[in-house]
Amino acid sequence: MVRPSQHILVLDHEPVWLKALKSTLEAAGLKITTTSSATEALKLLRDRGFAVAMVGIDSDRFDWQRFLERAKLGAPSCKLIVVSHEDRLRTVARSLELGAAAYVVKRAEPEDLVFAVRQALSPAVYQVTSKPVRLPGRRTTPQQPLTPREQEILRLLAEGCSNAEIAARLSIKEPTVKSHLWRLYRKIGVGSRTAAVAWATASRFSELS
Repeated sequence: MVRPSQHILVLDHEPVWLKALKSTLEAAGLKITTTSSATEALKLLRDRGFAVAMVGIDSDRFDWQRFLERAKLGAPSCKLIVVSHEDRLRTVARSLELGAAAYVVKRAEPEDLVFAVRQALSPAVYQVTSKPVRLPGRRTTPQQPLTPREQEILRLLAEGCSNAEIAARLSIKEPTVKSHLWRLYRKIGVGSRTAAVAWATASRFSELS
């Protein structure tokens, strides 16, 4: 049985996506509460003590930046995962600056969405970076040094390679790539591929490696 403290709140203004995401997360054994109302979401966050909230930011009528600020004030212990069709670096970086623990694009594989949530639920393997990701021009450093293999994988990730392509380029198996990504995400304090690429860009990783 899932403890109340491990319930997941999902806010999104796209009914089809909301239903699909709920189905994906429930199939992974997670307990989900959904809403399409930002006002209701803020009330639920204050009253129910959710551990994680996934926030869709694609509605033009939704002031998502203000929502993230209010959510962090009202439920500071809740980890926020932003989900969006958009993958522009500035949007990713702004989300992380406002306190999001992860940023996941909606075209991600279902397993990536579940992975981001499970990381957020497990403090033993997931830690939000103590400093916000900055836009290019300012450097950031990982919480722990990256191994040479992790550096290779991050470089290929930043080039847009899929897990299968990374495996082929490095002559390793795809499950091994996923294992390296798990450790890499933990070290740089992110929860998704998009956020890892944003971190690499913001930290000028290619210049440092």
